[in-house]
Amino acid sequence: SGTPTICKFTVSLAGLSEGAIPISIDTDSKDILGNPVAEKSEIGIIIDMTPPKIKDTQKDIIIAVESDLSQTEIKFGDILHLTAKVEEKNQLAGVADLSEIITGAVDIPFQCTPSRELAESRSVEWQCDIVSSPIDIPGEIERNIKFTFADSSGNIAQITN
Repeated sequence: SGTPTICKFTVSLAGLSEGAIPISIDTDSKDILGNPVAEKSEIGIIIDMTPPKIKDTQKDIIIAVESDLSQTEIKFGDILHLTAKVEEKNQLAGVADLSEIITGAVDIPFQCTPSRELAESRSVEWQCDIVSSPIDIPGEIERNIKFTFADSSGNIAQITN
């Protein structure tokens, strides 16, 4: 009953390892007005310092033509379907920088959905997809596409393909 309590913590990760740790607010704590905490409260948080992982860039990142997903040679005017399989135990977000082949296509967001549980790593395989605008920058297409994935803890993995 009453107003919810908001507590902000700054935690030094020095000397800590990944996993669950308890955080508590004891009765010797006070709010910003100097009122003491009525009762001790404890919650657990999970420390995650592991970035998202792509095991095999040749197998787990697929860049294909949207109209024929078996076609991986791309040309001017093609609409691309990009798929990345990423391992991560927490929520995942990703973007691709397609600006070398599509005007203004910087940090295009992936749609990431969990595809299967990975029991051996106690993680989840996410499938992340983008359907692009048509390629509109002429010339030979041997440019690199940069993929960036971040988990809900702020760990980042970048891959150029």
